[in-house]
Amino acid sequence: MPHALSRWIRWLAAGLVVALAACSVLKLAYDQAPTLVSWRVNKALDLEGAQRDTARAAVREWFAWQRKAQLPAIAAFMERSQREATGTITPTLACERRQEIEGWLRAGADRAAPLFARVAVQLTPAHIDHLQKHFKDKDEDFADDFLDDDAKDRQEAAEKYVEKWMERFYGRMDKDQRRQIASEVERLPFDAAAINQQRQRVQNNLIVLLRKLHDQKATAEQAQGPILALLHDAIMPTDPRQKADMERWISAGCQMAASLHNHTSADQRRTVVDRLKGWTGDLNALSKAAPQ
Repeated sequence: MPHALSRWIRWLAAGLVVALAACSVLKLAYDQAPTLVSWRVNKALDLEGAQRDTARAAVREWFAWQRKAQLPAIAAFMERSQREATGTITPTLACERRQEIEGWLRAGADRAAPLFARVAVQLTPAHIDHLQKHFKDKDEDFADDFLDDDAKDRQEAAEKYVEKWMERFYGRMDKDQRRQIASEVERLPFDAAAINQQRQRVQNNLIVLLRKLHDQKATAEQAQGPILALLHDAIMPTDPRQKADMERWISAGCQMAASLHNHTSADQRRTVVDRLKGWTGDLNALSKAAPQ
């Protein structure tokens, strides 16, 4: 489905996206991830001098932590998934695996909060204004990709997004499978507009928090708690109505994931098993290697 939450929160909270999205160059991609994330952070905030050094050090520290603390668990997850992918799966199993991923995201947020706090308390109003403009630009990109005025075009964009992700794991989808994707996407209890509201909610909350921390002249220690609360709220909203919506979306996503997997062929399942096997070996090697 279209981008969940904002790119900003995703990069801070989940370096594991690199592991899940990379292909045969996973090791190279992961070793380069701190440089890429540092570049993205700087692009979003327009940092200078010591601020840029603080951000770069924070990003490297987070990835060094994840390499040892999370990559072995992600590798074990993928090894287990190899066995599960050979047969059919249930929505319950899909949700259990998604819950594991959420656990990594929460742990990643716990580690990111004090590191990001070091950067946040150095930001000026000009940096925050730059971030706000960066978000506006990304919102326009999202709208161009997924919020066309024509309902049919919006539906097709969502279908293409799901098809693209399926093919990263299983290989090319056939005509019947593309029809299945269209049917599953149409039944989802949310659309790109609803996801965009979630993205913008998180973005706006971050801007408000950063301005508040600046006005209060907060220390990094004082900023850590509010930042952690924001990161966790980005993963699962604390507002009861928003939380209920998110839980409903997650349940529907698990139903769709199970249904789409169960419509794959034996050859496609062998493809995903082979890819998971390769990623498992790479992740195990990365967890034992020193950061580049």
